[in-house]
Amino acid sequence: MKKHLVHPRFCLIKREYFPKDELFRIYIDKNNNVGIDLDGKNIGRGAYLSKDEEVILKAKKRKILNKALRNNVKDEIYDTLLQLLKERR
Repeated sequence: MKKHLVHPRFCLIKREYFPKDELFRIYIDKNNNVGIDLDGKNIGRGAYLSKDEEVILKAKKRKILNKALRNNVKDEIYDTLLQLLKERR
């Protein structure tokens, strides 16, 4: 049986590579809709953040997703990420 190869992804804040399951993927589609990709199946430009409260707050403060996705990301996205993180605990 073939072993499934998981390529690491780059966290924008920590500037390190992590497995996909340790990161949140935020994407923008061709219609400029920004969303959180929980299952990894959405098509579009993606950016990754570690599943860590400090990372999300720092990304919100620095507006790092605006730069990475080349679009305005609303604060609701960051709030949703924080909520998902709390639910996970």
